[in-house]
Amino acid sequence: MTKKQKTYLLLTLVIIIWGFIGIYIYKYLNPDIPLVNATSKVKFTPKKVISKQTTFTISKYRDPFLGKIVATTQKTGISKDQKVDFPQVIYHGSIKGNRKNAYIISINNQQEILKVGQSFQQVKLLQANSKRIIVRCKSITKSISLQQ
Repeated sequence: MTKKQKTYLLLTLVIIIWGFIGIYIYKYLNPDIPLVNATSKVKFTPKKVISKQTTFTISKYRDPFLGKIVATTQKTGISKDQKVDFPQVIYHGSIKGNRKNAYIISINNQQEILKVGQSFQQVKLLQANSKRIIVRCKSITKSISLQQ
């Protein structure tokens, strides 16, 4: 090998080494971003709360002081004087899906994800958008805005 051939061989070897070093520096400064799958395979099923109210009434009983049989009458329904206790409802935000949006709502400090038309603890979600929701409980309709 002549001196000229050795110089060319060493020059190509140096260019290859600096090329590898340059590639490693480029990969370090610009890493590949892994693609994250945005859809989740977990299906959400809301909890169904069943509340049973049992009352025990005696329709006819003997009054121990008067000695007479007294018949009691019960009123059904809600009078105008009685107020319906509306549960504490807080709107936290919305989750955007493919076709329908879901909304995060706390009812009496129990957080639930509902879609329009679903109900939880006798509270039905009628309408919703990103700023406020409209709910109904026992024939009372309320509009609740997003809590910041």
